[in-house]
Amino acid sequence: MSTLRPPAPSEALFEHHHADPWGKSFVDLPSLNARVSDAIASAIQSVRLTAREESGELRSKSILVLGPAGAGKTHLFARLRRRLGPRAVFVHLRPLVGTEMTPRYVLAQIFQQLVYEPAGLRQIDALVGASLAHLEGEPPDLPRAFLDHMREMDEDKRQGRIDAAVERVLERHPEADDTYLARLIETPFLAGVVKQRAALAWLGGRELEESQARRLGVSGGLSEDRMLQGLKTLGVFAAPGTPIVLVFDQLENLVEEGGSGARVRAFGNLVAELFDTMRGLVLVQMALDTEWDRGIFPLLSEAQKTRLSVQKELLSLPTPDEKRELLKRWAAELPFHPEPFPWPFGEKRVNRWCETLGLTPRMLQIECKHALAEGTLGSDDALAPRDTMVDQGEIASEIETRAAEDALTNAWASHLTHARAALDEAARDRRSADTARLAGGIASALRFLRGAKTVKVDARQPVQLVVKTGDAEHAVCILHQNHPRSVAASLDRAKEAAAKARLVVVRERALDFPPTWKQVHTRQLDLVKGGAVWHTLDRDDAANLLALESFLAAARSRDLEDERGQALDESEVLAWIIERLSVPSWSVVRAIGGDPIDGEEDGPGYIVEELPSSPNVDVYVPGRPSIPPEKVEDGTGGALSAILTQLRIASLDRLVREVARVKPKASRAEVVGALERMGGRVRWFGRSILGIADGNAEGR
Repeated sequence: MSTLRPPAPSEALFEHHHADPWGKSFVDLPSLNARVSDAIASAIQSVRLTAREESGELRSKSILVLGPAGAGKTHLFARLRRRLGPRAVFVHLRPLVGTEMTPRYVLAQIFQQLVYEPAGLRQIDALVGASLAHLEGEPPDLPRAFLDHMREMDEDKRQGRIDAAVERVLERHPEADDTYLARLIETPFLAGVVKQRAALAWLGGRELEESQARRLGVSGGLSEDRMLQGLKTLGVFAAPGTPIVLVFDQLENLVEEGGSGARVRAFGNLVAELFDTMRGLVLVQMALDTEWDRGIFPLLSEAQKTRLSVQKELLSLPTPDEKRELLKRWAAELPFHPEPFPWPFGEKRVNRWCETLGLTPRMLQIECKHALAEGTLGSDDALAPRDTMVDQGEIASEIETRAAEDALTNAWASHLTHARAALDEAARDRRSADTARLAGGIASALRFLRGAKTVKVDARQPVQLVVKTGDAEHAVCILHQNHPRSVAASLDRAKEAAAKARLVVVRERALDFPPTWKQVHTRQLDLVKGGAVWHTLDRDDAANLLALESFLAAARSRDLEDERGQALDESEVLAWIIERLSVPSWSVVRAIGGDPIDGEEDGPGYIVEELPSSPNVDVYVPGRPSIPPEKVEDGTGGALSAILTQLRIASLDRLVREVARVKPKASRAEVVGALERMGGRVRWFGRSILGIADGNAEGR
């Protein structure tokens, strides 16, 4: 037995508060869900081989992947990009909050992610190098070598080879856009990062700055028709070498409880259009199995169903042998190994984990993290303190409550880090933050403002949001353009909305207008004089909005977990946001709805609109009740009072579960009745979140 305590494991290995499809740290067990990854790999290979033939039968492929929370959908994406790169281009997308995903958005995301380097080579370089090699009869599996060979040529000779490649593509695919294709092929050979970024912006359908347009010799960006043609061109050019794989993740965020189902059907239309009109794409849809069956599939038309689920694959949880092998591989990542596996966990603990039903890989990783943090490991004589915590009564309850709060605090910090990285990436590309995500972030923030109702979110329009607070209506324009003519035109259209509603114009401080934009400054002054609110969004404010949008999307997808790896209900995440983030005090929320109201009899100055949480999937709940049974008064009311006093604020769903742990026969109706009898001691936020209204909780 070893008494050594290993160094703390790396955050990348055991911390999964924000699953990152592009994360660099990765431990894989190829046998786990091998059938699913093999199916996607086979679809990619089928597209490659078909594209190399002369039959012209190239089509797109569609695969649906379903599984429970924590089963490894994001892990599957990471496995595929590592296994197949650079033989495929991977693009990770997820539904936008409140607004539809369009072909233009998809094209922009493709080119934003083409500069990523999942295999030490930019995806744009792999795409162009592999397809050019195929067109010249060379092996497409060595794109870096082929590009280096092309770069060594003099400019005239290289341009002649590019022109010949364009001709060969047009012979097979007359529908391709020759100008778009030529610029795509030329991009890796352009001198300087600035010009390459300008080319990528144009190819991705983004608006160009004046200086970028001059460098490329173009008058503007892509029109809607040209954009669709460009997407088709991209698909057929990439297919022989590096087919483009569009992975639509977290589709459960399309579900609107009690809504019309419009967002689900709009997504169905998008995938159907890509499948029917684009050639050479591989479309992968990933969703929670319960949400797909309950809230997505029934709302699709028959035509949409046949295109979204041409081939359905199910993710399964690891077998006992697979769990043991995962543990062994994770242990091998630790800095030193004084004993062979099952060190540092111990045989008894490993056996218990392997035999526990319903344990997802995410839960297993978190169990490892806690075991490593507990001190002496490797002993088979006794379980670690965490495994006997149920006997520690109030101490266990307090530790567990704090751990759950810490898990959400750490998750929020992770989402903020990713949001700041996205802003840094946008700044390098000389563009705004993603407008659709900013609109979704503002809509998400307004959920926490009393009396606010977002009646429209459409990132494609000059006025992206329409919000009602009481009898007032607010039109919110996120001014993201970076060309003076486009800014002026957008302000003119926003001014029309000001005639019907109070206008709020939001622009990032990083995009402040240059002094030379005189017409823009004049329009800005006119709008403000006319009563419009001009709100400058600082970097930290923008990061908060982006993080909130992704944080709530993760909650809906059950990608946020408690201290044991159990997926948290969305309502529990909302309760934490209410208590910790003070969203109504955020500058953009105040700009739209005014300062938070405080001290009123019906609670604080914010409220969460009713959004039922996702179905509860408690397949493995080793957690302990917040209050030990022997400390609870008789009856449901006594249990409820003790638990609510301990938690201070919680979702109704969590209270029902906590009461059931100490009073197994208590029903939901009994808990609701007991809450009603508590009267003024309970303060409600909407109809799903509540807090204790006495003692230290006053005003929470």
